[in-house]
Amino acid sequence: VLRWRYAPEASPADIRIPQYMDVYNMKVLLGAESVADRLKWHWGLDAAGAAACTQCGLCEERCTQRLDIRERLKFIADSQKK
Repeated sequence: VLRWRYAPEASPADIRIPQYMDVYNMKVLLGAESVADRLKWHWGLDAAGAAACTQCGLCEERCTQRLDIRERLKFIADSQKK
């Protein structure tokens, strides 16, 4: 299953990294009202997927944009708790 255009094997937990990064960007850059709504209605996902991150760092090693992916996934996962 291709989850990341740059490195499909970048997430051992099979997390849809590009989709979660889109949600993070919408929240931070545009002040989107609800992370949960963007996840559910735009991508068909929920915050639990972001919470599945094992913090292994493989995604960040392979990220050509040098994004702090683990921190962003944690932000999304924590949004579910609010």
